[in-house]
Amino acid sequence: RVVEDAETGLVYFDEPLEVTGSASDIGSGVSSIKFLKDGEVIGNDFPMTIDASGEYSLRVTDVAGLSSGVDVRDILKSFSNTLVRDNDLPVISRVDGFSPELVYDGKEWYTSYPELTYSITDSCMKSIEISINGDTVVDEVNPNGVYKISTEGYTGDVSVGVKATDRFGHVTVDTYSYGVDMDAPTDLSASITKESIAKGGKEFFKENPSVSVGASDSG
Repeated sequence: RVVEDAETGLVYFDEPLEVTGSASDIGSGVSSIKFLKDGEVIGNDFPMTIDASGEYSLRVTDVAGLSSGVDVRDILKSFSNTLVRDNDLPVISRVDGFSPELVYDGKEWYTSYPELTYSITDSCMKSIEISINGDTVVDEVNPNGVYKISTEGYTGDVSVGVKATDRFGHVTVDTYSYGVDMDAPTDLSASITKESIAKGGKEFFKENPSVSVGASDSG
């Protein structure tokens, strides 16, 4: 399978391509068939294999020494003779900022807004999309592959989604979910189950009391 990219004017493929066919001449007959990559001969017979990036063409010469060329774009029915092999998926790496203050019940918690840094790389990157709770915060490719994401303003349950797509159409995604809690507990209350006697500024109990403390917290 090949993918044409109008933005770059190139043709992308991920697995080796096999070119099959035959050549004939109504005069002296075919003397040679040459398959060229970047101007250098890499084959002289069918089938021929395209397994690397480059500009490809086909030249047929008859016994009389006359030559004619065939563009690979005519064979593949594409708009370019330049082919780019892209058989790697984009790589998304979490680089910095992924250090929560607390991990509770399998969930990571922060007490301030984390700044998250990603490294997102691919030799043929086409698009990048980074979102926070569904809000797109990055939609352009950074040539150096480094993306620093401010999460200011997002509290409670937060989900950061990353989607990277290359020119061939390979897609890599990453989702980072965590919580942000910057509020102290409120509505504190306490109660004691046993009766006491106050004396000299102290409380005295005949039996060991049970103390219950209650509070509410948004995190």
